[in-house]
Amino acid sequence: MKLRVSVIVLAVAALLASCQKDDVAPSVPPSAAINVVNVSAGAFNFFMNGTRLNNTSTIYPDGISGYLEVYSGQQNYQFKNDRSPDVAFTLPLSLDSAASYTIFAAALDTANIILVNDDINIEPDTAVFIRFVNASPKVNNITVLLNDTARVTNAAYRSVSDLIRVQPGIKKLSIANTNISDSVTFTRGNAYTIYSKGDPAITGDGGFGLRIIQN
Repeated sequence: MKLRVSVIVLAVAALLASCQKDDVAPSVPPSAAINVVNVSAGAFNFFMNGTRLNNTSTIYPDGISGYLEVYSGQQNYQFKNDRSPDVAFTLPLSLDSAASYTIFAAALDTANIILVNDDINIEPDTAVFIRFVNASPKVNNITVLLNDTARVTNAAYRSVSDLIRVQPGIKKLSIANTNISDSVTFTRGNAYTIYSKGDPAITGDGGFGLRIIQN
């Protein structure tokens, strides 16, 4: 009788252990985030390991995807021209866990992709930090001015400047030796990426200009 009770107890214990194992939530792979900026002349879609990531809308010229959650570590990213089933370009990347990045795509090939790390640590309520990315393949040696003072000089295509500390407020943002100029408000405690895009020979969509992203 005692033996039979012991066997029953062991069976119940095994069943409970099995149920507990089944209730354990599956592990979640570490993730990162990618923001894709289309500085090319054509629309495209963005994939990770064959799965489309920009599900809300195609990324059109001058379009920005917003941050897309991806797996960290080594993954293969693909670009496809809009309405095409064919992969135009595959980009293997190894991304750090919990990190954020921006990809500037001036064309769908290795020579025209710019990957920028967006993890910028600044003290809140102090100053403003800016950086400049030359994402215009038709223009080299760009000089960026704030209030007519050069803050980035001779920036080559695909170059990413160091972080530059500036005071908050409204600034005149311009490119030397061009008529490109705009007033931009920089808010205390924030970081911004300013980037060039487009071709000076084109007017309208695809034309040369400056854009800004708050990081």
